[in-house]
Amino acid sequence: MRIISGKFRGRKLTNCEELKTLRPTTDRNREALFNILQSAKFLKDLDLSLTECNFLDLCCGSGSVGLEALSRGAKKVCFVENNYNHLEVLRKNIELLKVENQTKILSENVKNLNVSNENFDVIFLDPPYDEDYQKIVENLLEKKYINPKTLLVVEFEAKKFQKFEMFFKENFKIIDERKYGISFFGFYSIITA
Repeated sequence: MRIISGKFRGRKLTNCEELKTLRPTTDRNREALFNILQSAKFLKDLDLSLTECNFLDLCCGSGSVGLEALSRGAKKVCFVENNYNHLEVLRKNIELLKVENQTKILSENVKNLNVSNENFDVIFLDPPYDEDYQKIVENLLEKKYINPKTLLVVEFEAKKFQKFEMFFKENFKIIDERKYGISFFGFYSIITA
């Protein structure tokens, strides 16, 4: 794994291939995701820019997505992960890039997340594919982490997306949806009156 673009472009991240519980977003998918985040028209509609944004990386694993966001100009990233081995890899990656002052790590279960007094511009959610996405997002809505100016980006396993498709249609404005191999990215914002 490596950082694709930005100020840390080409920097290799900690090798975590031996961790079978870790499923990092592939370099190819990360590149596609950030190409969308840096050039999409809908960002203007949300008055959002990746540069200087406050980014929340949920079920972050190695932290590759949040670190890519920092490399491309995000101001701050809050990483949430509850697997001890994944947290060790994340900490090594943060030290490797020397971005401790721009990051915060929470060892919590995302279904009960409690980040006090934080507003996030972009929330990236990539839980294990067999997780209950609806329960996680309901908690984010209930705790008001998602507001009308927040972009929620969710990575699903494409073949399991249908299980949650109706929930997202009923609760969010679907901004964009893209399929890359076995992965499916959904870009959502809250429906406002």
